[in-house]
Amino acid sequence: VAMSGTTAVVGASYCARMVGRTYVFTETTTGWRQVAELKISDTVIGDVFGYSVAISGTTVVVGAPGYRDDAGRAYVFTKTKAGWQLAAVLKGSDDVAPDWFGTSVAVSGATAVVGSTGHDKGTGRAYVFTKTAAGWKQTAELTGSGTVVGNFFGSSVAISGTTVVVGAMGGYPFNLPGRAYVFTKTKAGWKQVAELKGANPVSDDGFGTSVAVSGATAVVGST
Repeated sequence: VAMSGTTAVVGASYCARMVGRTYVFTETTTGWRQVAELKISDTVIGDVFGYSVAISGTTVVVGAPGYRDDAGRAYVFTKTKAGWQLAAVLKGSDDVAPDWFGTSVAVSGATAVVGSTGHDKGTGRAYVFTKTAAGWKQTAELTGSGTVVGNFFGSSVAISGTTVVVGAMGGYPFNLPGRAYVFTKTKAGWKQVAELKGANPVSDDGFGTSVAVSGATAVVGST
């Protein structure tokens, strides 16, 4: 689920035998009501459209990590006078199955971030996209310092202004404790500025399973 102002977005990735759906709700004077059901015409069983969702103002991003045998995709929708319309289909510049591109998504203004946990045998990646006059374009591919197979970098992503946080929860096959990485946008591009970990990290902590950021404060979940 995700929320911005009076609009809430809810993913239903198991709908229609895991084809997936995403629902948009708006708060009105008489309560919350559904205003849209988002779906993609070429999604099939197992795409899990709605596995991840994010919203910022009139922009919604939906992840479908199961797309095309788990290569994954993310979709951008924009609110128009005619309703919510598909504005872009996002994919990583080097994503292949089973990258699970779209495991996690985040959006802030004209910038979207998409996690791809399966990339490079589970090392993981996060991709940054920016809305331009020509459409949404990939502007960065993020990796965490020292990440290796099984780190699952991109398990979670969050963005606030020029700050991005990416979780790397660890897991199979090494059952690692997990990490989270902080990136800042500079004139030279996105740069890692911090590597976060729990006070007493041990195997299977799942640190980085979830992340959130607002201004100068980040929160990291450890399941």
